Amino acid sequence: MRKILVLTLSAAACLAAGAENPSGTIPTLRINTENGAEVNSKETYLNATYYLDNNGDDSFASLGSSDSPLNTQIKGRGNWSWNGFDKKPYRLKLAEKQPMLGMKKSKHFGLLAHADDNLYFMRNILGFELSRRLGLAWTPADRPLELTINGDYKGLYLLTELVRVDKDRVNVTEQTDLATTDCDGGWLVEIDNYDTDPHVTVREGNGYDIWFTYKSPEELSNEQENYLRSQMQAINNAIYASDKNSTAWEDLIDIESAARYYIVQEIMDDHESYHGSCYLYRDRGDGQKWHFGPVWDFGASYQRGDKSKFIWQDALFHQVWIGELYKFPRFQQKVKEIWADFCDNQYPGLMKYISDYADLIETAADHNYRRWPQYGNGDRQATMATVAQRLNSAVNWLGGQWGYRAVLETLPVSQTQTVYVRGSFNSWGTSDRMTANSDGTYTLSGFTLNPGEEFKIATEDWQTIDYGATDDNTRIRKGVTFPLKRSGKNISCDTRLENVNLIFDPTAETLLVSNPSGIDSIGGDADETPEIYTLTGMRVASMTSPGIYILKYSGRTEKVAF
Repeated sequence: MRKILVLTLSAAACLAAGAENPSGTIPTLRINTENGAEVNSKETYLNATYYLDNNGDDSFASLGSSDSPLNTQIKGRGNWSWNGFDKKPYRLKLAEKQPMLGMKKSKHFGLLAHADDNLYFMRNILGFELSRRLGLAWTPADRPLELTINGDYKGLYLLTELVRVDKDRVNVTEQTDLATTDCDGGWLVEIDNYDTDPHVTVREGNGYDIWFTYKSPEELSNEQENYLRSQMQAINNAIYASDKNSTAWEDLIDIESAARYYIVQEIMDDHESYHGSCYLYRDRGDGQKWHFGPVWDFGASYQRGDKSKFIWQDALFHQVWIGELYKFPRFQQKVKEIWADFCDNQYPGLMKYISDYADLIETAADHNYRRWPQYGNGDRQATMATVAQRLNSAVNWLGGQWGYRAVLETLPVSQTQTVYVRGSFNSWGTSDRMTANSDGTYTLSGFTLNPGEEFKIATEDWQTIDYGATDDNTRIRKGVTFPLKRSGKNISCDTRLENVNLIFDPTAETLLVSNPSGIDSIGGDADETPEIYTLTGMRVASMTSPGIYILKYSGRTEKVAF
């Protein structure tokens, strides 16, 4: 007993020390801090070196090498994500601008840990992609990689561009800190849910204190502080105007960016969307307006199940302004216009985008899960099915509210899905789960079906996958491959099928009923030449002509027409 206990503790110690290694299937970033110091502060940068190995992906250049690393600085970043998890997010400040994984050259990048994302690391990449498809002015680029620090494998991370004023990011005129003139721009501020960073406060029309954390400029003169507070107060007053046909708010806020940003948040059902990490920016000059964006941090998305209400309704956190802004008919009309275009032109292909991303990170995600089993994401099939369900639920529900529906898509059916045989014999439940095969097919072994019983091939939600027969007259038989139809009829048989294998091919959309024992031989009827033909699996190796043949297998004989 003592030896068993010692071995168990040793294994746990190895795991905690980062015994897992990078998968090598996606780029690997290796950072070594000066003197091996631990990165334990969000405020103080540590000197470090790094090199980025593209692991054979020639679409990105490797940077540095183990023999010739490059210089950088690193510190922690985030609020809840920094304090609430052992797997930490980081901020990099490179010594020289670099095109990290094909991104625009910069010194400033983030490493998002996604310790709180139990939906297969999909929340941020999906939110960012929606922002790009909905045409916001700039969206942070993102690329997955694996990270080591001082030789310790930290797992799967998302390398991102950081939200900052820059000609390739938030492209506004950068305002001088402590300036006393030209205070009208450029500005980059955040509606924040933490009051720890320097900010100005405005009382919302409903009595809620809004904290506007200023990101650029970083230090304010009295003139700058007064300007920012007066602008936010003016926006607040215009949004809370009693006359919802008023257009005064449009003199201050760009309606296009406001509508596009809002649609992203609704699709993601992000209950922190206007509560924190909600950015606004304004360029310098008379007549310039405040724009919503860029998007950032979708960690609180898809927490409320299937979509059934707007983000400000029964919200888990207070949503600044948006519930009141939505009361303006002109805002609603702009939302509906953009939504219709999204349904027709930007939504198609979105499921493939997230499926391809899941394929890309699959092996790295497995390594990450072994390193951090306490943070979930061990079951790709189940989590990806949830992502697809939540996305389609949101798109479908919003289409009903805004009078224009997209043609819903499903994930390409592969091993991203958990697939079941659901029928009258199991109360149409999920007790008969199919096994995913390496070739992309699914099998249920030892299946028995009696005449009068019916079934379909489906996922748990009956939306992601729902395959049935092409018509009411289709009856399945052993050794025959049957075409399937999405949302088709119930599948049945005329004679008892006993201990067979069902093989579902989602790519070909077919179902094969296979005898697990195999067919031993095939011969002619008494009216035919009594030859014996050997079968390979379920396929006839040779046959002189169509007709009635005798199948002999497992001690049984059957007549089958070919």
